[in-house]
Amino acid sequence: MFELRKSEHEGAIDVTVESAFDVKPAEQRALAAALSAKLGREIRLTSVTDPELVGGVRIRAGDLVIDGSIQGRLQQLAHELGI
Repeated sequence: MFELRKSEHEGAIDVTVESAFDVKPAEQRALAAALSAKLGREIRLTSVTDPELVGGVRIRAGDLVIDGSIQGRLQQLAHELGI
C-alpha cells in the first residue's frame, strides 16, 4: 500500500507487459514512451513472458488492462459465439 501511494505521489505507475515472446529493450523503451504520453505519468515497465498468449501483448497499468493478445481475441470470439 505504501509503494502504491508513493508511486501516485511521484507521478509514476508500474506497468506489466505480458508477451508470448521476449520484448526487446528498444521495444520496451518505445512502449514506455507511448504509455507515458497516454497516461501522463512516468512508467516503470516490467516484462513477463507467457507462451499461452500465443502472440501479441497484454498490458496492465494499475486497473487499466489493454489486451492485444491472440489468446484474448480468441476468448472474446468464443464469448461472442456463445462457446
